[in-house]
Amino acid sequence: MASDVWICGDCRSVNKAREKRCYKCRVPRATAELTEAAAAISAVHARETQTVLARAARMGARYRPTWPLALLVIPVILATTALTIAWTNALASAIGPDGEYLNQPVSSHSLDALSGALLIALFGGLLIWSAWIALVVANVPALTARWPSYSPIGAFFAPVRAFRGPYRVVWGVLAILTEGRSGPRLIVVCWWVALLSAYLAPTFVVLLRGPETLFQAVLVAMQVRLVLLVIAAILAIAVVVIVEREQRAALNRRASVVLGERHVLV
Repeated sequence: MASDVWICGDCRSVNKAREKRCYKCRVPRATAELTEAAAAISAVHARETQTVLARAARMGARYRPTWPLALLVIPVILATTALTIAWTNALASAIGPDGEYLNQPVSSHSLDALSGALLIALFGGLLIWSAWIALVVANVPALTARWPSYSPIGAFFAPVRAFRGPYRVVWGVLAILTEGRSGPRLIVVCWWVALLSAYLAPTFVVLLRGPETLFQAVLVAMQVRLVLLVIAAILAIAVVVIVEREQRAALNRRASVVLGERHVLV
């Protein structure tokens, strides 16, 4: 390595000797400088990764941007959550103080319209989410030279194939993209727990309140469900953002391996 430059081990940028931080990623030289031994190991690893990436490309694996679908997934999550809140409130207003159904024309029409819109939003959201995560899974070999446990077709049908399907697909993708970091996968766990709790917790609320206050317990359970659904929606959006961010980071790492090997070998 030339004495008048040093290599950043994080982003593989070439810096002048007088620089105390990497000009690109701003990591201090003391912790980021790539030594000759590390550079040689990194070069070997880069060549191996290039070979695997080339083999993945020959097998048809290539990166396709997923952000257009992600921009559709987020509004659908918000719309579905808003419709669920409106439908729950309409249902609560259509029930009398003693638990009887108030067959009022205005309330009935509003409830029917919200029910139809909610079903359409749920079905459309399921399709968009499935298409987005299937495309993410298809990108994994091209980005990381590793293959996930689910195929793109399996990821598309995961929400209807298994109870834990969506969780397992997202978890598996982030396990590869994040290279073992636990923070992003913790968000996935919180999202799935909140989503399941939104459907399971109301049942426990009703059972714990007792049959003598069944109607009041149902109303409380509906409000608990709404709170949990809002939390799950926020976490679901966070999951989408994290997956998109990690894909971008993996794309940059791939570019540094494929295009920046000459910096490693300086």
